[in-house]
Amino acid sequence: MDFYGVLKGSKVYTIYIDTAMGMAALQYAERASADSTFAEDLTAPEPLNFNLPEGIPHSRVLLSCIMDKAGALKNVRILESGRNDVTSRVITAIQHWRFRPVLRGDDPIEVDAILGFNIGTSR
Repeated sequence: MDFYGVLKGSKVYTIYIDTAMGMAALQYAERASADSTFAEDLTAPEPLNFNLPEGIPHSRVLLSCIMDKAGALKNVRILESGRNDVTSRVITAIQHWRFRPVLRGDDPIEVDAILGFNIGTSR
């Protein structure tokens, strides 16, 4: 799912989130500008609040963003849009999503991320 060269870290990690729109995949990598030796793996973020509006139809949506050190998703950009009404509802909802942030050791770090809904080999 690594689309459009957004994730430029040497290691890309993936977690799956069961949402009202179906399974979502969140891929993340250490920010390309970070000064890191990659000596230790990153600890996965933990979804804490990941609500979507009820009755939202399944639609393929791909978004890029930054997960900050507090576990919030920032600088959301559309990589691939499904239905316009669905995409706008998803973007509005994820502005309120919160995660336990990605950790390197005990330190929270900022990561580049791609969030994909209804991603798979069949459409």
